[in-house]
Amino acid sequence: MTYDPPVRTNGTSPETQLFRLRSTHCTTSGSSVHVTGVTATATIHRPTNSCASLLVSTPVTLVATWMPSSIPPSVASFSGYSIGASGGHALYVLPNSGGSVTVTGSFAGTDGGAHSSGTAVSTMTGAQIIAACTSPAGMSGDTIVDGTATLS
Repeated sequence: MTYDPPVRTNGTSPETQLFRLRSTHCTTSGSSVHVTGVTATATIHRPTNSCASLLVSTPVTLVATWMPSSIPPSVASFSGYSIGASGGHALYVLPNSGGSVTVTGSFAGTDGGAHSSGTAVSTMTGAQIIAACTSPAGMSGDTIVDGTATLS
């Protein structure tokens, strides 16, 4: 996960947060399609690169490119995200509480992906995020160590 520009205590520049993930642990349910992997990118745009802006839910678009390449990509558009904790580490939850999602492309389901969801667990605790935000260099990234994505 990267932040461009880095997130700072009093950041004032527009900021883009980019999540990139790759997985070879994919399964399908209710489909005869055999997925061997996925590369997914989720993008969040915020008006400022301040630490406080990380807590403000904003829309998220996730683009999934499937393996084998004969499976068309999926695009999931979430109304926003929530932040929580998992074992003391930052947890991103999609969609936000009471939020919505639509999916186009592969695995959209009969309702356009309305029941799709996702989670991402950071390597950083809340205290580590605050320390990184307040450092002179700011926080330029983090690593996701666990998560799930369900398109349905």
